[in-house]
Amino acid sequence: METEPGTDDELTALAAELETENITFVDDLNDEIAALVGTSDHLQYDYIAGDVSD
Repeated sequence: METEPGTDDELTALAAELETENITFVDDLNDEIAALVGTSDHLQYDYIAGDVSD
């Protein structure tokens, strides 16, 4: 694609190609997960180890 990764233009193009608006980038998802872990008393860890899969 000709747009910079992570831009709204790229999301719009992907949404059209994939026929859904329910998509995000890994970096954005990581930020959301970090915010959840950081604000939840039950998820207070110094490190999280593992693999990401389907």
